[in-house]
Amino acid sequence: MLPFLDLKFIQLPMYGICIASAVIFAGVISWFLIKYEKKCFWDFLIQATLVLAFGFIFAKILFVLVSVPLKSVIPFLINNLIHPKESQIGAGFVFYGGILGGILGMFLGAKIAKIRVDEFINIFSIITPFVHAFGRLGCFCAGCCYGIPYDGLCAIKYSNPLSSAPINVPLFPVQLLESLLLFFLFVILLILFIKKIKPLWAIYLCSYFVLRFFLEYLRYDYERGFLFSFSTSQIISICGVFFVPILLLILNRLKNKTE
Repeated sequence: MLPFLDLKFIQLPMYGICIASAVIFAGVISWFLIKYEKKCFWDFLIQATLVLAFGFIFAKILFVLVSVPLKSVIPFLINNLIHPKESQIGAGFVFYGGILGGILGMFLGAKIAKIRVDEFINIFSIITPFVHAFGRLGCFCAGCCYGIPYDGLCAIKYSNPLSSAPINVPLFPVQLLESLLLFFLFVILLILFIKKIKPLWAIYLCSYFVLRFFLEYLRYDYERGFLFSFSTSQIISICGVFFVPILLLILNRLKNKTE
């Protein structure tokens, strides 16, 4: 596809362009949602900045951990620091690491802004699949997170040698499918938000855990990591589907005790 946008004087990575566009659009959507709820946008901005920063950091950390054998992580990092031009650290992210980092950023942002941790959790639940959908479009352009070999309807071939995907091999466009499903999830969550149906964070997480588990069977990139017959993301998805209901029960019990 098109891993870089060539402006003659500079080459811009399409993945970065997609993410930057998503953040800008998500900011606009968030502004309208916050106005709808009559809350403070600046408090949201403080929390969102830390959610975004920690999300990217942890997404990168998990990418390194699943891409490099544990005993080789330290030599890998040292080699990338010594030879920055040949660095592979910037080559990808793992979304579930971003979720973990985002949660930590949410707590820290709430402490700095002096607001409840869950003050904007519904809005984060809505815009996360929106930003993620743009990220998958970036993956499609870059050729990362590519699909299984497939020669049927809508099969794609990467011809650019800068792409991460195998060259001239027909592949299933799993990135586009995931992006489409994430946009659909965003719309559903937005409707539920307007109808005041909660908790959106639980609906979002459970929906994505199930979605990601099955999409993993359509992916073919080696960076995902595997344990037994499941990829790292599938294992996290399985654990997550069971963890969310348990967390809901715990939170409801705590809420009942304080009332």
